[in-house]
Amino acid sequence: GAPPEGQQIQFHSDGNLFLERFFSILPGYDFVHADEGSKSGNDSTPSAAFTIFDGVPLPESLPPGNLLIINPQAGSDPAAANPAIAVTGTFTETGLLRQTDSPILTDVNRQNIHVASAQTVSAPGLEPLLEAEGGPLLLAGEVDGRRIVLITFDIRQSDLPLQIAFPILMANITEWLSPGRAMTTGAEL
Repeated sequence: GAPPEGQQIQFHSDGNLFLERFFSILPGYDFVHADEGSKSGNDSTPSAAFTIFDGVPLPESLPPGNLLIINPQAGSDPAAANPAIAVTGTFTETGLLRQTDSPILTDVNRQNIHVASAQTVSAPGLEPLLEAEGGPLLLAGEVDGRRIVLITFDIRQSDLPLQIAFPILMANITEWLSPGRAMTTGAEL
């Protein structure tokens, strides 16, 4: 079988250095570009800790396991779109109004985060954690027994990656999406 120490994170993206940098230094995970994975195999490996879709249209059927979805795109073919999460538009009223108490937002200072625009999404079953005037910026929840985190904006079109909040938020999301993993943050001291 696969080596037990590295859990795979499958990454579907048109390229995002911020995410690649963060996950490449995260201990205990193997960061795998989905398009580099074995195309001959039936799909992603079942051992994937979770799957990231960043700035790409979602497939009609999502891969097994938990998901982190960032800046989802409306596909060219609405019939092939994912039924659970639909992109219906874009909004630019991204000033933050509300924050929900969630483990994903522990120690995340959202005050300094500025976002150019975000996607309007229909995602029944996901709770808004960060809400702006135009709609949610961050949602999470459990749908069909899988945990999903949805960031509705392109993090490259925001100053989030420049903030200390970025690694904290990503670590919180990783922990929430792969429960039971001991995150080695050095907090044991």
